[in-house]
Amino acid sequence: MALVVDLSKPEELWSTVDRWLEVMKARVTAALHDAQHTDQSLKDKLHQSTWQRVGPEHEVTSIVIAIVVVVVIHQ
Repeated sequence: MALVVDLSKPEELWSTVDRWLEVMKARVTAALHDAQHTDQSLKDKLHQSTWQRVGPEHEVTSIVIAIVVVVVIHQ
């Protein structure tokens, strides 16, 4: 997924990013729920893959909320 932000309105940047990340997370959660009817381990596989990309060496893992898909934020 890609999230493109308008940097001409910096005062709206974080609220916009936060809102769209929540929308993405909700959609991914719903898609995973639907997909569990055919593959019950899919959610676990995606979470494991996500944390492998983040890596255990990152100190922020305690505050990271994984969306389980790659999200690119671009200006």
